[in-house]
Amino acid sequence: MNTPSSREADRIALAAHVAAFTGSIEVLPSFPERPTYARRTDRIDPATVPKRQKQKPRISPEAQAKKTEAKQAARRRGRELLRKEWPDLNVQALTRERGVHITVMYERISRGMTLEQALGK
Repeated sequence: MNTPSSREADRIALAAHVAAFTGSIEVLPSFPERPTYARRTDRIDPATVPKRQKQKPRISPEAQAKKTEAKQAARRRGRELLRKEWPDLNVQALTRERGVHITVMYERISRGMTLEQALGK
């Protein structure tokens, strides 16, 4: 059992063994020292540090709604103009093969572009 008196007896016995030791002490090699690295801030070139972008001013929900409504109205006008001029035109197939989104094409037509200009990238 590990009692205070037994620990004291172990300490006395260990001290007697150390005192009776007559051999030589051999020093073993330890782990190599790790080099001290430069701090991270010392390695960063200040010219390459990214700059924060200026935040865009927030617009009110009413202004955003007006903007969205204007875009939707432009698309509707473009769709109506396209249906009047080319009633049997397959718009979806045409925009798919040209790689232009259909709403973008409607907006361009409402701005006065020709069909070829609106389908161009």
